Amino acid sequence: MLLTHLDPLSADLAEHERAEMELREREEQYRSIFESTSDALLIFDFDGTIVEANPAACRMYGYSYEELIGLSGKDIVHPDYHRLFEDFRRQVRASGRFHTQSVDLRKDGSLINVEVHGVSFSYQGKPHLLAVVRDITERVRARQILEQQVEERTRQLSTLLEVSRSLASTLKLEPLLGLILDQLKAVVDYDGAAVMTLEGEDLVPLAYRGPIPQEKALQMRFPLKHASVNCEVIRRREPVIIPDVRGDAPLARAFQQTAGEELETTFGYIRSWMGTPLMVRERVIGMLTLDHSEPGYYSSRQAELAMAFANQAALAIENARLHERAQEAAALKERQRLARELHDSVAQGIYGVTLYAEAATRLLAAGKVAKAAEHLRELRDTAQEALRDMRLLLFELRPPELEQVGLAAALQARLEAVEGRAGLETELRVEGEGRLPPEIEEGLYRIAQEALNNALKHAQARKVTVYLRQDERGVTLEVADDGIGFDPKAVEGKGMGLRSIAERVRLMGGRLEIQSEPGKGTRVRVNI
Repeated sequence: MLLTHLDPLSADLAEHERAEMELREREEQYRSIFESTSDALLIFDFDGTIVEANPAACRMYGYSYEELIGLSGKDIVHPDYHRLFEDFRRQVRASGRFHTQSVDLRKDGSLINVEVHGVSFSYQGKPHLLAVVRDITERVRARQILEQQVEERTRQLSTLLEVSRSLASTLKLEPLLGLILDQLKAVVDYDGAAVMTLEGEDLVPLAYRGPIPQEKALQMRFPLKHASVNCEVIRRREPVIIPDVRGDAPLARAFQQTAGEELETTFGYIRSWMGTPLMVRERVIGMLTLDHSEPGYYSSRQAELAMAFANQAALAIENARLHERAQEAAALKERQRLARELHDSVAQGIYGVTLYAEAATRLLAAGKVAKAAEHLRELRDTAQEALRDMRLLLFELRPPELEQVGLAAALQARLEAVEGRAGLETELRVEGEGRLPPEIEEGLYRIAQEALNNALKHAQARKVTVYLRQDERGVTLEVADDGIGFDPKAVEGKGMGLRSIAERVRLMGGRLEIQSEPGKGTRVRVNI
C-alpha cells in the first residue's frame, strides 16, 4: 500500500523537476539573447525607472551596469524629447506597443540618434516596459549629408537658372559678365576671378572680381606665347587646376613663368588656381579663371560647376558679338536705304524744283505770266513734297526725344512733325508710366516708324492712331490707320517695311499681329 501511495508522488516530483529545468533553460536562453544582442535593451517599471539593462545598453550610453540601473528614462533622453518618453510610457500601457525616433544622451553629454521600439513586458511576475533601442546616428548623419548635398545642388541649379534668365534678358555684356562672376562666387568661392576673351594671340579681361584694382585688371593683356599655363587650358579644352602655384609641379612652374615678376606682387595672394575654357561650338573663345589664397582649394566638382558658368559666359560673349554684327549690318542696310530714299525722293524733288524754276524764269522772260505761275505752283508743290520726305528721313534717325524723355514723347513728336504736317489726323493714346529699357524703346520706336511710314506713303489714310500700353506683364504698341488696307497673305515676305517690323519683334522676343483687308485699314500690334 505504501509503494502504491509513493508512485504518483514520485511522478509529480519528477514532472516538477523537468518543468523547473525547462524554465531555467528558457531563462538562460532569454538571458543569453538579452546579454548578446547588439541593440540596447532597457526594462522600465511603470514609474519610468530603469530596472534592468543589457551590456549593449551600458556601452551605448557610457554607464556601468550599476550606474544605469535606477536612472529615470528622462536621465538618458535629451530634454527636447522628454515628451516622447512620456508618450512611450502612456502608449505601451494603453496599446502594448510604441515606436519613435528620438535623441538620447550619453553619460558624457554627447548625443545619440536612436530608434525605439517599446512593448509591454512581464518581468519578475509584474508588468513592465521593454524598450529596444537602436543607435541610428550614422544613418541620420548620412541622411543629413544627403539633404545638404541636395540643398547645395538645388542652390547651384537655381543660381545657374538665374544666370540663364539674366542672359536671356539683356545683351549688355559688361554687367552680364559681372553678374555671372558674382553668382559664381555663391557656389564656387574665389578671391579673384576673371572672364577673358581671345583677341588675336592675346587673352584680354572683359570682367574681373578680386583684390587687383579694377582699372588695372581690365587693362592687362596675356600674350599666349608668354602664357603657357593659359595655353594648356586652351589646348586641353577642359578645366585645369593648380593646387599650389608656388609648388614644383609642371603646371605650377608654368604659372610662375606666366606671372613673371608679378608673382610676388600683383599675383602674390594666389595659391590655388583654376582655368576653364569658354567654348562655343567646339571653339575656344576665351577663359574663365578663378584663384584662391588657400592651397589645394579647388576640386573636380568645383571644376564642373565653373565649367557650367563658363558656358554661360561664352554664350553671353557670343550673343553680344552676334548682336553687334547684326547692329552693324542693320546700320549699313539703314544707310543704304536712306541713300536710296534721298536719291529717289528728296534729290529727285529738288531736281524737279530746279526744272520748274528754270522753266518759270524762261516763261516770265517771254512774258507768259499765266504759264509761269502754273510752273511756280508745281514748284511749290514739289518743294513741299520734298520737305515732307526730308522730315520723314530726319525722323528715321534717332530723335532726341527718345533718349531724353522716352518713347511716348518721341512718338508724339513724330506724329506732329511728320503725319500732322502731311495733313493726317493723328491721335496718341498712352496707358501706364515709366521708362522702358533703352533697347526696347528703340525697337518699339523703329516699329512704329515703319508702320507710320507705310500709312503715310501707301495707305492713303486720313487718320492714324498710335496706342501704347505698359503694365507689369509687358508693353503693347499698336498703330492703326483708316487707309485702303491690303491682303497680308498676298504681300507676305515682299514688303521691306513689314519684314523689318517682323525681324525687330523677333529679336525682342515679342509677338506680332497684322490685321488688314482691302478697304478696311490696317492695324499693326506688337506685344513685348
